[in-house]
Amino acid sequence: MIKLLNANFYRLKKSITFWVLLLIMGLMGFFLYINYNGISSSCVDCSNQLGIVFFGFSSLNWLILPIFISIFIGSDYSNGAIKNKIISGHKRSNIYLANLLTSIIVSIVYSVIYIISAIIIGLILESDITISINKFIFLLFDSFLLNIVISSLFTFICMSTTSKSISAIISLIVVIWTVIITSNVMSKILDATGIVKSIYKFILNILPYGQATQILNLNENYNILWLYSIVLIFIINLYGIIFIKKKELS
Repeated sequence: MIKLLNANFYRLKKSITFWVLLLIMGLMGFFLYINYNGISSSCVDCSNQLGIVFFGFSSLNWLILPIFISIFIGSDYSNGAIKNKIISGHKRSNIYLANLLTSIIVSIVYSVIYIISAIIIGLILESDITISINKFIFLLFDSFLLNIVISSLFTFICMSTTSKSISAIISLIVVIWTVIITSNVMSKILDATGIVKSIYKFILNILPYGQATQILNLNENYNILWLYSIVLIFIINLYGIIFIKKKELS
């Protein structure tokens, strides 16, 4: 496992995709804050803008990570690296977990870069995070668990597809449809009541982008999102490891 991780980290250092997306995440922390805050007198209550923009990395990772994972893991199939690893004696489950851990670490790095960027511009503009410490910690915990969910989902997609192009297309479809479904559910949940509203809430909580949207909006549902994330992480990765053990590698 350590050798596999070291090999992945060596590839990361040389990955243009990794560095370009890292730069984008850093810039987005700056530009999203500027766009939201406006640096103008029209901002009546800017005290909590840093709190809202701060958690934007959850939504951005839903868009950024599929690109990185599709290219990074997809390359292993296209250049025959996975077959060589198996021939060298590495277990399929270890290969899967090494790729998963690499994806999770990258998601954390991207998030931290975004957070640093947002905090710097927020401090320059003298904004404060006015939400309670308890809520802030829960939201941060939810956000990083969501990073693991996103990494798990797209690692599974890419590890289960031998074609880099197909895995990229599937990932793109998942991203687009999840955004569309989340938008529709959020528009309908306001008028729904009773069991229908509970169903909509469940859908919103189980969808990664639905969670990201709730975190971004500082939704009061923050104290249960972590539970949905843990269940998703367990199911996706358990199925992924079982699947990769049985998969025919061409």
